[in-house]
Amino acid sequence: MKRLCSLGSVLAILAFGVIFASVPGCPNPKGSTPKAGGDNASTDKDKDKDKDKKKGGEAVSAKSHDGVIKGKVVYDGDPPTMPVIAKMKGSEDETACKAGPHHEQTWIVSKDKGVANVVVFLEAPDGKFFSADKDLVAKYKSDAVIDQPYCVFEPRIVAMFPEYRDDKYVLHETGQKLLVKNSSALVHNTKIEGDPLKNAGFNQNIKPGEEGKKGVEVPIKYQKKPLEVACDRHNWMSGKLFTFDHPFFAVTNEKGEFEIKNVPTGVELTIKTWHEAGTPESKTATFKAGENEQLEFKTKAAS
Repeated sequence: MKRLCSLGSVLAILAFGVIFASVPGCPNPKGSTPKAGGDNASTDKDKDKDKDKKKGGEAVSAKSHDGVIKGKVVYDGDPPTMPVIAKMKGSEDETACKAGPHHEQTWIVSKDKGVANVVVFLEAPDGKFFSADKDLVAKYKSDAVIDQPYCVFEPRIVAMFPEYRDDKYVLHETGQKLLVKNSSALVHNTKIEGDPLKNAGFNQNIKPGEEGKKGVEVPIKYQKKPLEVACDRHNWMSGKLFTFDHPFFAVTNEKGEFEIKNVPTGVELTIKTWHEAGTPESKTATFKAGENEQLEFKTKAAS
C-alpha cells in the first residue's frame, strides 16, 4: 500500500511539472532566452549581417587617397657577401643556369647599400581596416609577374592586390592575377603553395619559347601569410608571394627604392618593412596629398 501511495505522489508531481511548463508566460527556468524563432530571429540575422564588419572594426576614414610615399631601404652596416649557389654545381642545367645570376639571392644590396626585395606596406590603426571602392581598385589593373630567365626567380619577392574590402569589411575580387613566365631556354616546374582554404596551389611545367614568354595566369586570393614559390627541377630556386587586401604597399627595387601611390591622407598610419632575413622597422606618420617627405628605413641580418 505504501508503494502505491509513493507511486501516486511521483505521478502527481510529474503532472504538475508538465502543467506548469505549459502555462503561457512562464519564464525559462534559468531565465535564458530561446535561441531561435519569435522576436529573436531578426536580432540573430542582424548579428550575422554585421559579423564580418565586427571582425575588422571600423574602416579608416581619410580626407583623400592622393598621397604619395617615396623612400629607400638601406643596409645598416657592411652587407653580407652572397656565395655561389652550391646546388647548381653538378646539376643537369649547370651551364645554362650559370649564364645568369648564380649567387645566393637572400641579400641583393647596391653599392650605396640600397636593399632590394624589401616589402614596404601601410598598416591601419588598431581596430580599423583599409576599405576601397571601384574607382580606387581600377587604378591597379596590371597583373603581378614572376619570371624565370635563368635559374632564379625575378623578382624573388612579389606582392599583389587580388582582393579588396568594402566599408563593411566584405572581400571583393580586384581581377588582378599572377602571371608566371619562363623567358629562359630551360623547362621550369613552378610550384606555388599557400593556405589551401584560400589558394588551391599551382604546380606546372612552364615550357620555354613563346609559351613561356606569354606566361601562365594563376588566380590568387588574399591570405595573411605569404605564399611559397619554388621550382622542382631546380630545387635551389625559391621566392615569396605576398597578398594584400589593400593597395598600399611596394617592393623595393635593386637600388632599395620604393613608391606607394594613392595613400590615405589626414589620418595617422603606420608604415612597416619586411625582409626575408632582415630586421624589420616601422614608422608612424600622417601623410598629406601629393608627395610626402622621403622616408629612409634600415635593415640588417637578423641575429
